[in-house]
Amino acid sequence: MTERQLAGLSMLGVSKPYEMLTNCTYLVDGEVDVYGLKIYGAPWHPMPGYSFYRSRGQAILHKWNNIPPKVDVLVTHTPPLGHGDYNAWNKCDGVLAGCAELLNTVEFRVKPKYHVFGHIHDMHGATSNGYTTFVNAAICDHKLRVDHGPIIFDIPVPYGHSKTESEQSISDATSSVPSEEDSDSGST
Repeated sequence: MTERQLAGLSMLGVSKPYEMLTNCTYLVDGEVDVYGLKIYGAPWHPMPGYSFYRSRGQAILHKWNNIPPKVDVLVTHTPPLGHGDYNAWNKCDGVLAGCAELLNTVEFRVKPKYHVFGHIHDMHGATSNGYTTFVNAAICDHKLRVDHGPIIFDIPVPYGHSKTESEQSISDATSSVPSEEDSDSGST
């Protein structure tokens, strides 16, 4: 969101745009259980100059260490190194822009069935390491034009649960929202 857009929202009395979201759960270092599936969301990335930035190494690893084990679906903004992260359009042309610390967290500790992310817009698609399916679900190209359709996949519901369960488990889910210091673009 641009400074101008934020200023416009501020004039309308909106200081936290995520509070305008309805019928969804906004996850920032948070987890929701939907029909027995554990879904965890984290917005962090190692790209300076944007909100939710953390430098590579210990600073971003500290954030990835918050991801609990036994998550079924991990949702992050940035890709792990080597999966949907080939940057082919800007000053980083030809660079794998994924996060090595995230890759190690996913492959050696968390081991989700699915890891969904975006960030590298032109690498829309899916890969696998044999256990985790990595999905770059970015729908825009590098100029932010809608260029890709959604990636739709069906996740089997865990034993003992059903997609016909009450919607109560979803509506009871609590949203996790960022603190001002966590979303500061200058944080490291």
